Amino acid sequence: ETLALLPHFTPANASLHEHPRVHLHAADARRFVRADQALYDVVIGDLFHPGRDGGGLLYTVEHFTAIRERLAKAGLYCQWLPLYQMDVELLRDITASFLEVFPDSEAWLAGFDLDYPALALIGYRQTPGNAGSIDRRLAANADLRGQLATAAVRDSVQLLGHFIADAKTLARFADQGRLNTDDLPGVLFAAPRFSHRRALASHQTLADLRRIIGDVAGQQRPKTAQSASTQFHARLTAFITARETYLDTRLEHRQVNDQAIDRYLQAVAISPDFTLAYAEIVQQALHVAPRDISLARRWLTRLDAVRPEISGARRLLARLDHP
Repeated sequence: ETLALLPHFTPANASLHEHPRVHLHAADARRFVRADQALYDVVIGDLFHPGRDGGGLLYTVEHFTAIRERLAKAGLYCQWLPLYQMDVELLRDITASFLEVFPDSEAWLAGFDLDYPALALIGYRQTPGNAGSIDRRLAANADLRGQLATAAVRDSVQLLGHFIADAKTLARFADQGRLNTDDLPGVLFAAPRFSHRRALASHQTLADLRRIIGDVAGQQRPKTAQSASTQFHARLTAFITARETYLDTRLEHRQVNDQAIDRYLQAVAISPDFTLAYAEIVQQALHVAPRDISLARRWLTRLDAVRPEISGARRLLARLDHP
């Protein structure tokens, strides 16, 4: 039924069903990767609920092994994990199972949304390209630039700023995890139990993961950045520091007040590349303006003082002064 609906979403998927390089299959994922003989540069396990019937079997060592056999020499596998649909124990088990097959792995955040956080486990057959090659690809591909810009990713710093853990850190995190296998499919039985724990906040697993990883997260770098320049590393370090400040603030201050704005302003000052903190203050100012326009003006004035080279806060102040 999903394939039949594709034409109805042509504006969003660019007529995917008509593209000459696209071959669509409706098949069971486990059977397909075992039966197929082709080799792929990239395989993606998209978001699927581990508590759905059969979903836990897509996280087994055997399934990951079958996928690895389908990768070309320079290929990679990206397994997306819906952190809002699993607790930290489930995440440990899945990570341990992934590392059993892809010991040279990394973890990346899809974005910085605390309502629906998603984590990517990426396993490589060999070390990927460098940061410079990312910028060259972006410069040569306008369509790719446009798509990534919608996620506030305009260069390699903003892309690599989504990295959160290297293989050594993941191994330490997953040390107590149990392997999820076809014979002992722990995820298959644990995930449905988690689904009924309604009191757990959607961001709790991400918060637990960051707490367990601790300060190590700010000291690591993805493989793609290891040969980059000193200037690049300084920008990436600033981006990650601002990112962590922003996430800490979101987790600690569910209601935005002057104290939270102070922290967001710190993130804005730390890194001009991390634009989300700037956007957060603008959004909160718009939210508070109808009931307290003087407070909104104060926040925007402080924001403009920190980043005067960005005109967004200044333009919004002008709109508030002359509605």
